[in-house]
Amino acid sequence: MAGLCDGGNEPPGSLKASRKMADDSLDVTVPFDNKPDANPYGMLAYDFGALTSEQQRQLNILKINTIREDHIYLATHPEVRAITCLLLRAFCKFQPRNVHEFASYFISQPDLQQKVDDFIKNGTKTKEKDEEEDLEEEESDFFTILGHR
Repeated sequence: MAGLCDGGNEPPGSLKASRKMADDSLDVTVPFDNKPDANPYGMLAYDFGALTSEQQRQLNILKINTIREDHIYLATHPEVRAITCLLLRAFCKFQPRNVHEFASYFISQPDLQQKVDDFIKNGTKTKEKDEEEDLEEEESDFFTILGHR
């Protein structure tokens, strides 16, 4: 696959191998084989003796409780799911080149709160004519501001 790998003599699965995106905008590091016993890239080797068994038990409990609290928070805050769904829908529809700039503009819209409230109220039903017209207006606004059209 000529042109995909820019890692020199590195094998395609190595950390140093990288690939270009289809529009040559960014280098993307090629995923590597996950070795569960290997330390994370850029970190020191694991020191399995650093914690006592009681400290390890307390750490595991803390991790479990943190995950549980995260799930409870997400379950009690539907606006997080709504914003995520609306943003992903906009990404798929507009396919911006600069997703960070696009997301920044999207999140800073003055009527975002109303859109989130409507999404929570109506669920995923968004195929009404008024909303399709709003999306067409938004599309022109997005691309005008981001300079894509």
